Amino acid sequence: MTGQHPRLRSHTRRRKSGKVVTYYVYDRRPEGLPDIALGRDYDEALEKWREIHEHAPHPRRLLHLGYVHREFRRRMAAVVPGRADA
Repeated sequence: MTGQHPRLRSHTRRRKSGKVVTYYVYDRRPEGLPDIALGRDYDEALEKWREIHEHAPHPRRLLHLGYVHREFRRRMAAVVPGRADA
């Protein structure tokens, strides 16, 4: 579907062995900057594209970061009393 994911480009190459490989990149040509390689896996490339394009981590990663933050605060409270609410 054209236009569904702006700035997501794919490059298809045929290797010497004959295997066809598709690479995904985030297009930064409008800013005059080099493209960002997103990898060969389409699903991972979409996740990286979403993080870059929307400037936000994937919701699945937000859950993980929330856990890390809670765990950090819990351990800080054990080491430095009164520091967890900061």
